[in-house]
Amino acid sequence: MQFEYKKEFKIQEIKCCIPSIDVKGEIESGERLEAISFYKNDIKLTIGVEGEFTDYPKYIDFSGDYLSNGIQYEVFQTTASRKFNFGVCWMQPCTEENDNQTWFGADPNFMP
Repeated sequence: MQFEYKKEFKIQEIKCCIPSIDVKGEIESGERLEAISFYKNDIKLTIGVEGEFTDYPKYIDFSGDYLSNGIQYEVFQTTASRKFNFGVCWMQPCTEENDNQTWFGADPNFMP
């Protein structure tokens, strides 16, 4: 999924949320990837965004945060116009052997 942000939109929170999620998320970040996963029974759903929220000075014109039901980008007055990408991936059944597959599937850095 993509959101086309234009500088004239000014300060915003751009979110990808699953309103019906009723389980606690687990943070699964990586290099240039912030991701949160939700497990329920044998289902795993992962939402990922480009960036490193904890490495704020490196990506000074936007940041982000984890939510109880998703993830968000936070843009500032200085954020340049750009596309913000979200990756969403889920699978069933999720097992110990295939658990990392949604992490790769939700990485927007692999999108064309």
